[in-house]
Amino acid sequence: MPIQVASVDSEIIIEKYEANDPIQLKGITEILNKYNKYPISERKIGGVIRKVLGFDIQRVGHENIRTVVVEEDKLKDLQVSKRKLREQ
Repeated sequence: MPIQVASVDSEIIIEKYEANDPIQLKGITEILNKYNKYPISERKIGGVIRKVLGFDIQRVGHENIRTVVVEEDKLKDLQVSKRKLREQ
């Protein structure tokens, strides 16, 4: 299951980054759970983002909204790996 979630997470992160939207953990969770019969918790999705994709998550603002910190190098590596998977 973590590989499937990581694949979808990476697509969501890339799309939100390219659209200059804030990449909030809550938003990613809502997108993933929209059509799932069994919802996945923010904690589990955050673990996949940190451990599998390698991005950091920080609490931002006075409301402590959990936000994914995107590094350019990791994002480029992620985009290259996605292209290679699509070509296969």
